[in-house]
Amino acid sequence: MCLPRWRQPGDRLAIAPPDLCHGLEARPVLQAMLGQKTNWARNLRADGHAVLRRGRPEDVSLVEDLSDNRAAILRRYLEVAAGARPFFPVDRHAPLTEFERIVDLYPVFRVA
Repeated sequence: MCLPRWRQPGDRLAIAPPDLCHGLEARPVLQAMLGQKTNWARNLRADGHAVLRRGRPEDVSLVEDLSDNRAAILRRYLEVAAGARPFFPVDRHAPLTEFERIVDLYPVFRVA
């Protein structure tokens, strides 16, 4: 979930699951299940700050993950987020090489 384009400077982007994923790391990661064109991914690239809304709101800083782990993160995301599966061109059981071909289409952000 994100605030509209006309939000004021200093407002925080509000993000709620299902884009939040745990399991691979101690800190959560965020995936844009709709790909590069999602407004919240664009806003995060521009500002780097958000409010995670799961229980108590938490102000966080996020950085885009450009590591080699992105394919594994996306595969894990599809394992736990059934609602995201129709938006990905690969099956959740596909080999990691299939996910490596699409990592540039689906941004991954880490909580800093």
